[in-house]
Amino acid sequence: MAYSAPSTRSTGNLITAAIWNADVVANPIALYAGAMSVTSQATNDVIVATSSTQLGRTPNISVAQGGTGVNTLASGAVLIGAGTSDVTTAANISVAQGGTGVASLTANSLLLGAGTSDVTFAAPGTSGNVLTSNGTVWASAAVAAVTGTVKSINTAVGASADTTISGTTYGALNGLTVTFTPASATNEILILFGGIFNCSASAGDQLVTSLYVDGSAYAGDGTPSTAYGKGLAASNETDGFYLGFNYTLNNLAASEHTIAIYWKSSGGTSTWEAIRTQRSLIVIEFGGV
Repeated sequence: MAYSAPSTRSTGNLITAAIWNADVVANPIALYAGAMSVTSQATNDVIVATSSTQLGRTPNISVAQGGTGVNTLASGAVLIGAGTSDVTTAANISVAQGGTGVASLTANSLLLGAGTSDVTFAAPGTSGNVLTSNGTVWASAAVAAVTGTVKSINTAVGASADTTISGTTYGALNGLTVTFTPASATNEILILFGGIFNCSASAGDQLVTSLYVDGSAYAGDGTPSTAYGKGLAASNETDGFYLGFNYTLNNLAASEHTIAIYWKSSGGTSTWEAIRTQRSLIVIEFGGV
């Protein structure tokens, strides 16, 4: 209702009921230069400025006025801004708004992203399962069985009699030779060598052992296949020291091969002794099913 200025009265004039009703009861109450209607307010209405000269009422405080624009909010709902429009509500915070998009999380499960869609879950599954990728998603799965197998094991032990060497030229270590044929060139060959040795009359020389394949020192991957024993001061000797190495051969052709251990002295003034059968060579071939 627009404000109407009351009629002018002089001192001593009689104000009739009609004049009172017109000027006061049916007319907004003047507030400075404006007015406010007080004739039809509702419970919980909010008084707001509706213009530069008017006050009015509203059941909702708009977003522009610092409110939500709505007069009820669902229990547990999340408010979502919509610019200058009324806020909206959602039961769940969407992924785009930084949430999960779901109202509850499955107990003991892992959360998996799904782009802009709601998150999904990977349940633990059966006891002993592991988290496994199939190239697309993660899932609980049983541990895969080992598919590799031992294709062959070949062994050799030292000769029953002691044997010695004192020169600087490699010679075969008696008894430590294995001849075998790999089942496939893609199989892996593991070489295990170890033995017990004595030394006498050392002058700082070292015992040197090396892996030979088909009569030649093997360095197929560029790594020397040698192991060194300890050197001793002049005239010293030692008994029963261990020397050994492990080595892996890859891409060995599927044809017959001879694997052997050779030895020598790093200098020409020492004598080295291999103690009877206390040395061994093991050749293990691993491959797929």
